[in-house]
Amino acid sequence: MQPTLCYLGPQGTYTHQAGHSLFQAQVRYVPINTITGLFETLTEATPESNTLAIAPIENSQHGAVIETLDALRLPFIGENVFIRGECGFPIRHSLVVRVGTRREDIRIVTSHPQALGQCSTYLKGHLLQAALKETTSTAEAARSVLEDTTGHTAAICSRLCVELNPGLELMEDNIQDSENNVTRFLILSNSLVKALPLSTQNPVPFSMRDPPSHAFHRLRAMFRIDHSIGKHLSGLVTATYDLLRIDRRPSILDKDQSHWSSSPFCDVYFVTIGERETEKTEVDGDRESVPADQWLQTMVSLLTILKEGNNTSGAVNSVRLIGVW
Repeated sequence: MQPTLCYLGPQGTYTHQAGHSLFQAQVRYVPINTITGLFETLTEATPESNTLAIAPIENSQHGAVIETLDALRLPFIGENVFIRGECGFPIRHSLVVRVGTRREDIRIVTSHPQALGQCSTYLKGHLLQAALKETTSTAEAARSVLEDTTGHTAAICSRLCVELNPGLELMEDNIQDSENNVTRFLILSNSLVKALPLSTQNPVPFSMRDPPSHAFHRLRAMFRIDHSIGKHLSGLVTATYDLLRIDRRPSILDKDQSHWSSSPFCDVYFVTIGERETEKTEVDGDRESVPADQWLQTMVSLLTILKEGNNTSGAVNSVRLIGVW
């Protein structure tokens, strides 16, 4: 059975394009209407189905994708949905309209909130009269332009959407605020160990590497922790691994369900750690990364240590390993 890759649809989104750059013809592509839906689809898939998903997590100009971080708070993350890889994909936005629309006709500009934010300077300088309308995806914004027969709506999306939607035309290309505009995507699976069906032309799902100061990091893991043990995890990983990133969102779960507090300002942290340079060995003058299976076992052991260190509070679910890649 051919593996399935679920992506934020409809066809032509940047998520779709990023997924295709990794998997090409190795998978069957299935559009999902929302980012949260991507995560939920994985929980419904059987392990035998070999279902994957790809979701945006962060843009280099506009920051974190909040819906993705919120989905990572859901109770099934770390149980049957895991992060298995990441990739970076360059984002080039276009202003797209119905055929025949003039700039002065535009009253509404619609797109995903991230795209609107990434083009804010252009919008202020060229379309100040237009109201901004959020959609679930950039490709959905392109579709909505066709539905407005008045020609008063424009969309921010990729130029691919013009090819996919007859009746649209490109008004202006490369309208993003920065040429160095990259979105980072997570590859999700319902298994921590099953091999990813990557294209032979792009066999490694990490096209975006660390900055020069972290140039030797090849393996990563993400833990989800609650406010009460954040200081313990930070103290441990900075002594043994490199602490690469911390994201934070409010806790959403009831204390009786998961021992996470639902009190105001009691947050959930997503802590990403990386293989430390000093842990690597020298082979023929080059640094060799720890084998992936060894890294996975090390992270599982680290999870056990963290849980044992927090037993006194009874918070058995307050720390989870939610990704290894």
